[in-house]
Amino acid sequence: MTRTEAIPAAVWRLAVVLAFGGVMAGLDTSVVNVGLDVTGRDLDASLASVQWVQSGYLLALAAALPVCGWISRRVGAGRLWLWSLAAFTGTSALCALAPGIGWLIAFRVLQGVAGGLLVPSGMTVLGQAAGPGRMGRVVATTSVPAILAPAVGPVVGALLISEPSWHWLFLVNVPAGVLGLVVGLRTVPRGGTTGAGRLDGPGLALVAVVLPLLTYAITEAAASRTLLAPSVAPPLAGGVPPLLAFVRRSLRSAAPLLDLRLFRNRGYAAASFEVLFNGAALFGGLIVMPL
Repeated sequence: MTRTEAIPAAVWRLAVVLAFGGVMAGLDTSVVNVGLDVTGRDLDASLASVQWVQSGYLLALAAALPVCGWISRRVGAGRLWLWSLAAFTGTSALCALAPGIGWLIAFRVLQGVAGGLLVPSGMTVLGQAAGPGRMGRVVATTSVPAILAPAVGPVVGALLISEPSWHWLFLVNVPAGVLGLVVGLRTVPRGGTTGAGRLDGPGLALVAVVLPLLTYAITEAAASRTLLAPSVAPPLAGGVPPLLAFVRRSLRSAAPLLDLRLFRNRGYAAASFEVLFNGAALFGGLIVMPL
């Protein structure tokens, strides 16, 4: 019988600190939903416009994920985690101070980029500290709070807008982020850099074009209930060709931004599609129910 490796207390302390960043990013994916209606009224914005406060965040978060590995190898995963937490905290303050809906959406996009780098860089640091034999147990345990955070978000958001204002949906991140930085500077190892290789710039550019165009087309199609509406056809037509180009590049390039050849593995493909539909059901419901 194989003996299970003991996990040092120092690794668990590091895991708690890194999970803190994951909870912040996960909580922000849903806590803002509750305040969309109030935010729209206060900033004199339509529901279609204010929904981009959430959509812009999630889009930016998704766009940042593919480049996280490359940046981690270039600057070190620990440094990237600290920089991302600092950026997430700073952009949270900017969101709270936004004078209009356009500024709020722009700051949320920046916040989403920071959130997209925060979680995977933390998992990288934790994996390096725990080692192969202990990584599964440590990551599985510390992922629970980050997974539960989006479900808790609507409750937290309701408490924040019941008495203060929508600004506190973002201001709440500032003291939490500062505390995380203070503890993280003492706990998180900076680590060394490794060969990052060349970034797939064309692939990144295609992702930057595809995600906003197709998301905008889907949003407009949901509002007009047809794919033939004047506001749907142009972004849809503009998004499909670069999407096909990205798929082709990913399948043919030796070092693609996102290796789509992994989908040839049935287990990986099945798990990915399950996460896709679960995410659509979860985040779709979290937007609709508060409204």
